[in-house]
Amino acid sequence: MEMVKFIIQSLNKPPFNYNYNVINFDSLTPIELLQVLSDVLQQISDQPKLDIRLEDSEQTMARIFNLLHILRYKPLADPTNTVRQNLSRGNKNTIYVLLEWLLSNVETLKQRVYLARFLMKVDVPSDILGNSDIASLNQQYLQLVEEFKKVHKDSIVAKNVNKISISELRADGVTMEKEKEIVSNRIYHIKKKMNSLPSFAQMLQSCHNLRLEQDRKKEISWQLQEESVNVQQTEQRLHRLTQQFQEIQKRSIGLSTQALMKKLEEEIYVTSYIVEQKLPRELSQQRKEKEILENIVYSNNVSQASNDLMKSKLQTLSQQINDLVESRSSNTSNMDDKTMIFKQQAAIIARKKDSLAEKFSVLKTQINDIRSKLQYKQNQLEEIVGQNGTILKDKEIFQEYVNKIKTRTSTYKRYRNDVAILKAECGVLSRTMDILRTKADKLGVQLSNMNMKPDKMPEEAIESKSSDALLTLITQVTANIAALKAKLTPIIIQIKPLQEKLQKLSLGHAEKKKIYDRTNMSLNTNLTKLMNEVNDLQKEYNENDLEKNTLLSNIQVSEVNLKRAKEEFQANVAKSNATHLIRDKLNQKIAESEKVSRFLKEEQKQIRDTENKATYQKEGWITMHLLLQLKINHLHREREELNSLMHMERGAETLVL
Repeated sequence: MEMVKFIIQSLNKPPFNYNYNVINFDSLTPIELLQVLSDVLQQISDQPKLDIRLEDSEQTMARIFNLLHILRYKPLADPTNTVRQNLSRGNKNTIYVLLEWLLSNVETLKQRVYLARFLMKVDVPSDILGNSDIASLNQQYLQLVEEFKKVHKDSIVAKNVNKISISELRADGVTMEKEKEIVSNRIYHIKKKMNSLPSFAQMLQSCHNLRLEQDRKKEISWQLQEESVNVQQTEQRLHRLTQQFQEIQKRSIGLSTQALMKKLEEEIYVTSYIVEQKLPRELSQQRKEKEILENIVYSNNVSQASNDLMKSKLQTLSQQINDLVESRSSNTSNMDDKTMIFKQQAAIIARKKDSLAEKFSVLKTQINDIRSKLQYKQNQLEEIVGQNGTILKDKEIFQEYVNKIKTRTSTYKRYRNDVAILKAECGVLSRTMDILRTKADKLGVQLSNMNMKPDKMPEEAIESKSSDALLTLITQVTANIAALKAKLTPIIIQIKPLQEKLQKLSLGHAEKKKIYDRTNMSLNTNLTKLMNEVNDLQKEYNENDLEKNTLLSNIQVSEVNLKRAKEEFQANVAKSNATHLIRDKLNQKIAESEKVSRFLKEEQKQIRDTENKATYQKEGWITMHLLLQLKINHLHREREELNSLMHMERGAETLVL
């Protein structure tokens, strides 16, 4: 109930501005609930509202699921798809939970949708990535996505840093004005001193030249860093190419021209057999099947009589085929058995060729799939490693990479300890600064009180006193002021180095904090990428394991069948009466089925004999029915004619209407 109240309160507020209460919200239909959900999602994604009644239901659900996928709604990833089914049906409980989640996180979800516009990567197939132009464009796109991530994170950090209270800003403004006055006074005095020097213009020009040279030095150092990065990238590319070249050399060891020619001849023979014999035969079979299916599709509605006629034709054709096979076997039994052996061997070889060609095509497709997967994984690896990384193809390189990560973790821990120490020192210094500020404020209040006392003295008292008394009072006040100044000077002297030290520490703390944030960000991104890669590899391993288990089960089944075939063959060779052969059982079943077919043929013959008599009798009954129908119609007409006559009694005329 609290969930429904929260949803109603949120929907009644702007920007939704609905006017719901508990009763009418509970009485909404599934279509209306889906409309409310669509309106909320459109408001979060900053798009105009859509009426789902004017939209196809599949398009509506696809749009909602796409937005929920962008918003990372976790229940949507349920493998049972219960959430998807409930949403498509408009289930109240599922939609209520989803609306509560959306309305309680509106700002964060808006930010997520905004980022998804720029961070959702375009899925480019590996075949298209083979083009160099498209690959370079894809690389530029990925680089721009990474730059957007960095800029967005820097902007968020800057916004968080700039969230300072107004009181602190005012205090900083006052201190900056004081420092400005001090600096302006110093500049004024320095200008006076410098104007008195005879070589002031030369010194000013030399300072200007020094500044220009320093800026130029910075630019040269920046260019040097860029060139060093480019050199590292080229070295890494050279290393990758050398590794590929070494792998190709390893593969080419032991290969000769004769072996390559033999391999190519075998491939040409296999492909020519597939193209010239196997594929035309399969194509002709498929064309025949197509013609049969087209005849079935374009034919009229098949009746039971036509179906029976087709069955009878099929039975006659099968009987003719059996007769021809028997006659051929009887004819070939009289011929020489040598030709039969060769024919059987040729048939076996043809079957083996067909099976090997099918296996070859299957293995070729598998190899192509594996190559495409390998290329995709290599592209993913290059994307994960990035520009400044190296592809880990060797064990030694991987060990070096692990050692680098260990050193980076140790440096990261050291920097983190330094930052913690600096934070503690900054806290202590800020506390001392607060204490010194309170003491300075107290001293300022005392001075103001002392300065205000003479102003508040009445004029009559001043006039009544003599000049000697006034002189003594002035001397006392000046003495007190001098004593207070003497007390304040050591405190001011102590404050100045502390202020300078605080400024230096704050600058160092800010720089180290930036370095810490950058390292933490880079480590987190690398960790997430590695975790995603591990998950993908685990999924692939599970799929391969499942495929391996299925193949093992198929191998076991085929071994059992092969064992049974061997036993049957041995029993057939031994021709022992003790074991019942499967062939004998099949022959027995064939004989029984032939008996049944003969019985059915006899019944069919009897039905055909009686069919003519039945049709003749049926025609007689039909003609008889027509004659009776005509007689009945004639009687009805006579009755109507008689009823249409009008008789007039007692000598009246007869009127026929």
